[in-house]
Amino acid sequence: MNKLLQALLLVVIFSTALPACNLGMHEWETAMIVDFPLAGPLLPASEINIINDRLVPADVNTLLWTTESFDALFHTMLFRHLLPERWPTKLPWIFANSSSLANVRIDAKTLLVSPDAYRLRVILFRDRLSAYRCQQLVIMQEGQMRLAIPAGTPPLAEQYTTRAWLSVFFFDTPAPQTLISATFSPVSGHPYEAYLNFELVESLLNNGLIQRRPDHYVSVNPEGFPMPAR
Repeated sequence: MNKLLQALLLVVIFSTALPACNLGMHEWETAMIVDFPLAGPLLPASEINIINDRLVPADVNTLLWTTESFDALFHTMLFRHLLPERWPTKLPWIFANSSSLANVRIDAKTLLVSPDAYRLRVILFRDRLSAYRCQQLVIMQEGQMRLAIPAGTPPLAEQYTTRAWLSVFFFDTPAPQTLISATFSPVSGHPYEAYLNFELVESLLNNGLIQRRPDHYVSVNPEGFPMPAR
């Protein structure tokens, strides 16, 4: 599963951005949902985004990631280099065992980052308006992240829900010729549509196989799919 996710993430991150696919109208129904526990975040896209939005470079000089084992952070440390460069990725990232923090030097600009309760969710949605032929596979990483600057003035201690996802649209079967689009979020704080088969979309619309959105249509799903309850 890790190798499959890594390959999909690489394709998404290094693909060329294309215009958003906003021509079709869908009513998604959940066909399958499977949860896998994770020791920690595989790709820290959401975590970097939260730190970037919550703090400024002058607040932090080191990211100190804390868990019981470095194994939980192996992919986090490795795959951060695949993300667009933002100021949190330029800082030193170090690890400390959460039960041994008393022995670690922490100054007023050391940010403690503690991931918890991570999981990978694989969700298949089917579109009722296309007689369930248009489908969307979502691979979603979710968890909790605690941020703390214990030596700051004043000290900081906050908790956030993190979420990163890869969405793949396809028609009938997930084959290359029936792949409609692929989107990853967040990239620099926003969804990034890395692939769009515009010719296929137009063909499906013109043949009435998917429904065209009316003018001024506002989707009830800003992410492009119903966000499942935690």
